[in-house]
Amino acid sequence: MSLGTRKTKTEGSGNVLRRRRTILAWGFALPFAVVFCVFMLIPLLSSMAMSFTDITSKDLRTPFNVNFVGLDQYIALFHDRRFLHALGVTGIFVLVGLPITMVIALAFAVALNKGSKHLNAFFRAVFYAPVVASVVAVSVVWRYILQKDGLLNSLLAVFGIAGPDWLHDTRYALPALMVMTIWRNMGTLMIIFLAGLQAIPEELKEAAAIDGAGKWRIFRSITLPLLKPTLLLGAREGRSTRRSPPRTTCTRSSVSDSTESLPQPAGCCSSSSRWSACSSSAFSRRIEMTATTVAASRPQSNKQSLWRRFVKGRGLSYCVLAVIGVFWIFPFLWMALGSLKTQREILAKPPKLLPEHASLANFAKWFGELNFGTYFTNSMVVAVITVLGNMVFCSMVGYALAKMDFAGKNILFGAVMVTLMVPSVATFVPLFVIISNMGLANSYAALILPFLCQPIGVFLMRQFISGIPDALMEAARVDGAGELRIFFQIVLPQCGPPLATLSILTFLSSWNNFLWPLVAAQTEEKYTLPVALSLYSTGQNATNYSVLLAGAVLVVTPILLLFVFLQRYFIQGVAGTGIK
Repeated sequence: MSLGTRKTKTEGSGNVLRRRRTILAWGFALPFAVVFCVFMLIPLLSSMAMSFTDITSKDLRTPFNVNFVGLDQYIALFHDRRFLHALGVTGIFVLVGLPITMVIALAFAVALNKGSKHLNAFFRAVFYAPVVASVVAVSVVWRYILQKDGLLNSLLAVFGIAGPDWLHDTRYALPALMVMTIWRNMGTLMIIFLAGLQAIPEELKEAAAIDGAGKWRIFRSITLPLLKPTLLLGAREGRSTRRSPPRTTCTRSSVSDSTESLPQPAGCCSSSSRWSACSSSAFSRRIEMTATTVAASRPQSNKQSLWRRFVKGRGLSYCVLAVIGVFWIFPFLWMALGSLKTQREILAKPPKLLPEHASLANFAKWFGELNFGTYFTNSMVVAVITVLGNMVFCSMVGYALAKMDFAGKNILFGAVMVTLMVPSVATFVPLFVIISNMGLANSYAALILPFLCQPIGVFLMRQFISGIPDALMEAARVDGAGELRIFFQIVLPQCGPPLATLSILTFLSSWNNFLWPLVAAQTEEKYTLPVALSLYSTGQNATNYSVLLAGAVLVVTPILLLFVFLQRYFIQGVAGTGIK
């Protein structure tokens, strides 16, 4: 056989192998790709196309029978004073609120990064509680607190202060909403920052401490530089980084004026007398020696009582966290206690925290005449199926994107990343048109299918699976295992933390989803809990806050319990999926 013939056969077998791998990869990615294209990509492109037409509500059934107007809609929008004013308010809201939220979240993350495992878990649950609460439940509580005759002004009146109309006075409405938003969103950034802090090697900090660096200097010169990707993610909530820090260490001349110096390789970021983050294999060896010394010098006995460790170590920090936690959790405490009160007790002046005659009558009303069982069943069915779908389909496409090389891979992942930056409300109109034309309106399918494969789930699973050693899968292939067997018996068993993270995020999003169920569910039999709670909150004559607060408790409790039991896996998943 000639050399040319052998070369042709080799190339032919290579092409066959590549085609086979492409088919296998698309077999894993196809379920996600179909749902993604139909319910995310097409609505997004349709929404962009509609913006260049004169489409109105009467044209939704026939969106192609419209006129192309070019940029006229955009020109009219930017000449609208109301839009420009709203744009300015939004800019202030973001530019002021986001940095404050990030600073507060970082402070809490640093405080909860060390110390008692059980106390840290408790405070994480306290500060993350506003995130898991339904936006409808939160709005119910804060509306009562901030209204003109609400709880806050009633408390101010006790001290002789006449409080303003917080939600309707133009001077106070934006700061009030900003405070509420910071309270609600801080927990998410706290968890992300906490995951980033836990990914920083302790050896770096210990070596710096031995060389005389104080806590503030360590934080400023080691922690913050290594935390930059996490800080950017906190601002954008979408940046991808590696599972673990690269060979990132610190260079040092000396914290003091000592003439002692360490070997510094080429490319070292600084030769001045300070700590800074850069790559240094030589210093890595020094770090290892220092870490060994530190470990040897540590006390071997850890049998001190929890209370003694609390007092000697982080007692002051926990006391401060406890005081802040009381105020942080107060809206939930008021919601829970208010659900046991009568309407007269809630509206009493001055307000009382504890109910005079605690009663479950408000909950009985929800389980009786208000048809709570139907709403709860709808929410649970939608949330559970959505979670299971995301766990299966996002894991499959994440495996394909992480470990397989196939045609269209970069295009698929690029589309996923683009849709991560698009708010879901931007696609509601074309999505409703698609659902209606498919005959799925007012059904479970309408509530589930658009969220069955979320881009954030694909991103999470891809990032984590990318960190699984390829040697494991190659060894399995040598032993004759197929891709399905490798996926189910090797990959999935190692994906516990990201699957827990994905489950919590998906359940949280589905359970608290309000806008889409409000549009898609057209009869009471298909209402979810947030929709039912919102519609009940708008009473004909007056709002029955006692019954409303009981409904808010019923909405918040399941998701809060889910996070309490799975928070450890949630943080591990965030730390291991590249969201740091």
